[in-house]
Amino acid sequence: MTKPRVYLGTIAIVPRKDIKRFIENFPADTDPRLESAFHGTLREIFALPPPPPADDIRKTDLCIDINMPGYNTGEASELHLWDLGVPLIWRPKIELRARLRRLSNRKTVKIVSITERPAWREYLSQVFFWRTVFVQRRVFDEADMEVLLNRASLRLLERIAAVAYR
Repeated sequence: MTKPRVYLGTIAIVPRKDIKRFIENFPADTDPRLESAFHGTLREIFALPPPPPADDIRKTDLCIDINMPGYNTGEASELHLWDLGVPLIWRPKIELRARLRRLSNRKTVKIVSITERPAWREYLSQVFFWRTVFVQRRVFDEADMEVLLNRASLRLLERIAAVAYR
């Protein structure tokens, strides 16, 4: 059996519409920069050639479309309501989805979804790290989110390979 050639289709990051984005997104220009960094990282990780011309497509050729339907950068702070402090805490999360489809007939072979979060221990060690506490930096900054994206992408690639080359 001939192993399929695999090509890269589209990479899309769905803009956030959740309420958490307002809490996490301070300063206000963080979200577009982060999404741009995510797109660049995904392009590097999934460095596959574009699909060939229609006359060069084999019956076994596959195409991968990558989609990031959601993410958040996590939060660890407190909301003050009168004399009551309500803790706000959630871990960062990256969701990735890949659609594997045949190029010959454009039919979907499989859709694979991955959600990656840091373990609570890893997250809480960042929350209580001295730079986070005293310098007032984000708990998970762009570099930390890129590490999380790399882990999610690796898991996604493993799942895609299992489907494509079984």
